[in-house]
Amino acid sequence: MRQQFKQAVFAKDNIVNMVVAPDSLAAKIAEQQGYQAIFAAGYATSASNLAKPDRGLADFGVMLNKCREIVNAVDIPIFADADTGYGDLNNIVRTVASYEAIGSVLVVYF
Repeated sequence: MRQQFKQAVFAKDNIVNMVVAPDSLAAKIAEQQGYQAIFAAGYATSASNLAKPDRGLADFGVMLNKCREIVNAVDIPIFADADTGYGDLNNIVRTVASYEAIGSVLVVYF
């Protein structure tokens, strides 16, 4: 699924119908409404779990657990938000490996 989804995402002139979901319930509802993918984003997690803006307050453990819950709730691909990288190069490698290990299709750094 990972390779097929990457091909679809990066194909020229292709649009993927994706929505941000802060938790597994929202992800399941989005899947039932026909969305093709879920974006597990830091700002959604911060807002729904901490009632705070996305300023790095949701640490790696919180983000990984929330993403794991979403992955386990739906059968569509998950984009994992890892824009901060949680530190240096070693932490970025750990972050990508951890997200991929729980089943995220793509790990996104902006």
